[in-house]
Amino acid sequence: MNEELKGLSLAELLDRLEPIPEPAPVSMLPQTGGWVILGLLLGAMLISVCIALWKYWRRNGYRRTAIDEIDAARHDPVALARILRRTALAAYPREQVASLSGRDWWQFLNANCPKPPFTEEDGTLLSKIPYQKMPDDFQLTPAVRYWVKHHQTKVESGR
Repeated sequence: MNEELKGLSLAELLDRLEPIPEPAPVSMLPQTGGWVILGLLLGAMLISVCIALWKYWRRNGYRRTAIDEIDAARHDPVALARILRRTALAAYPREQVASLSGRDWWQFLNANCPKPPFTEEDGTLLSKIPYQKMPDDFQLTPAVRYWVKHHQTKVESGR
């Protein structure tokens, strides 16, 4: 044993110890090229998803506008019929929609929606809205709102 260490207390001996050297900091950079490629692929996928969502949001702006107008119409059948026609004109080619009236009009609406919202009675009344007073119990708002939210354009249905 070393002579200079004789007679020292344990605390004094511990004070004379040299500190353990700290290891080098761990690098946060990937150590292999595979992780870099995976990170780039995930980043590209995230950007693609964000772009697709943005395009979807922009493509359906007319639906959001129509829903706001439906809320403002407060069950006015004439206003609801106009909103329905404008929405159809925004979603489909003018040549396909503008000339439709009567039975052809509401059948077109039902044909382009997964669950047809208009019964034959509703469709008949829908055709007469601009020309005569509607019955007090005629509620068009739920069907119009459903059609605006759920109608399918050619892009959406894959036609």
